[in-house]
Amino acid sequence: MFYIQHGYGKSQKIDAVSSQGKVHGVILSPGHEDCSTLEATAASCRAAGLDVLVDPQSYIYSTKPRGALRFHARNGIEFTNMHWSASAVSVLAQVSSVEGLGVRLGTRDRIIAPSPFHASFGDYWMPAGLQYARTASSEWSGNRVLASVVISQEALSDWATVQDWLDAVTLLDVRGFYLVVSRSGSMYPAIPWDPRILANLLRVIHTLSVINGFEVIWGYSDVDGILGLAAGARGVAAGWSYSLRQFSIDRYYQERSGGAQPIPRLLVPELLSDLRTTEIADAIDIAGGAGIGSIAGWTASNVADTSNPDAQVRHLITLSLLVEEVASVPLPDRVAYVRDLLIRALDNIERLARARVAIEPRHATRLRSYLDAIDLFARETTR
Repeated sequence: MFYIQHGYGKSQKIDAVSSQGKVHGVILSPGHEDCSTLEATAASCRAAGLDVLVDPQSYIYSTKPRGALRFHARNGIEFTNMHWSASAVSVLAQVSSVEGLGVRLGTRDRIIAPSPFHASFGDYWMPAGLQYARTASSEWSGNRVLASVVISQEALSDWATVQDWLDAVTLLDVRGFYLVVSRSGSMYPAIPWDPRILANLLRVIHTLSVINGFEVIWGYSDVDGILGLAAGARGVAAGWSYSLRQFSIDRYYQERSGGAQPIPRLLVPELLSDLRTTEIADAIDIAGGAGIGSIAGWTASNVADTSNPDAQVRHLITLSLLVEEVASVPLPDRVAYVRDLLIRALDNIERLARARVAIEPRHATRLRSYLDAIDLFARETTR
């Protein structure tokens, strides 16, 4: 199931994507809209039949330097007193404020619990993270709670440490988990995964969802999310801007504005990659012969005229259809299905390269890292 990750620059994008794509719900950001606007957004999403969740984003207050988001105070969830040694009374007050926001937005049936950010699974915030989930479960009843797990990608490098953490969190009385992984750097498309780290992430999803029966939603996952679906994730999310497709805790240290306008990119499903419109224009003439139908259906003129807002909407529509395609495959067959998608995408990129279409090399490298990771995951979950 595909969720739109909400943030700045909403405009009419949620309506456009949900009307043309396959969208299950929206994960709202209370840091990017004030009370009245956020309430109106939640109401319009529910009216469109979308599931509405709210990410409380409390993890930004556990970083050094402490992060900030513009509208948290107005939405009643500015946790500037968040600390790893917080008392039970303080934790309860923060959990209650998140529920209060859920009441105002009409999202009480499933609430994402607050949580700190974890640089590792052994950091001093880990007991506090468990305490937030337990307190939320006690206050809201476990079948309404999605515990937040917000971690650095480096935390996934040592499987023995991850297993110790899994032994603890799988005892929580919660409905499921909202999982967010902080990646290094802000480059887009993202720097390829370390296959070992990505394989361990897939094992975490599999352990929580398939083995223990929790609902798992992987936030900010973008195209990576199809691997999460293969591992057993119930939902994956991405937004219109690059910062809503790849999570980095660093961006919350201070809000940034301005900067260069992003180059329009379009998601090509047969390549599982976002190509620049200039790359697509170069590929149009040979796309039909290469079997790349989505490119073959475009013309140089309509690609050249693509604006950034239009490209953002088209990205999410295409991604939502891809997620729907993978999610429709029975779970036992998804790893093989996604593996075939990756192999075909690599083959298509290589065909374009042989035809002297200049495409960023990082796309092929990223796909190979996916392939290595899913092969590691498959070997380690079937032995």
